[in-house]
Amino acid sequence: MLIDRLHRNSGPAAELMPQRHLRSLLGERSWASFLVWAIAIAGIALPWCIGTGVKLYLDAQGKPTWDWLYFLHPGTLLAEIWATAWLAAPSLLLALFAALMFCGRIEILRRFDRIEMTLVVLPSATWGGYASALVFIEMFRVFHPVAFLLPFFYTVLYAGYYLLGLLVGLALAAVVHTLRQALVD
Repeated sequence: MLIDRLHRNSGPAAELMPQRHLRSLLGERSWASFLVWAIAIAGIALPWCIGTGVKLYLDAQGKPTWDWLYFLHPGTLLAEIWATAWLAAPSLLLALFAALMFCGRIEILRRFDRIEMTLVVLPSATWGGYASALVFIEMFRVFHPVAFLLPFFYTVLYAGYYLLGLLVGLALAAVVHTLRQALVD
């Protein structure tokens, strides 16, 4: 296997790196990497998909909307990239947290197995994604171009749901871990 050969043949630096971390760096297609990428891509794509859906819905209702070419103007695209980075920040931070957790970089969570680590992240991704979808629907329903320049205020509206979901996920994983340990003993 390529990963094992790289681990054995890459010198003393590879001995310092845990096998699990090396595999995640090389992009092994595992549940953890799938989950991390799904959270990150969903955070980036959600504002665009919802914005497109709301615009199509309003167009079908005959309500006035901005022209499609307005959103493709080079100056507007720069503002949209800036806004996308802000709007996706909570999910990107959650994806980073999940990547570090699955690689074993968060010391306190090393005792959890893969299922318990998934339980830590899943409520946060679900509740945060739902809350952000509601905010995006409202943001694009009464859209104003200033929304692209001040996305921080929209992000604050749903970032707390990501944190709340993370706390609930940590509690849920701790309970499951404790119950599993009690069954083993």
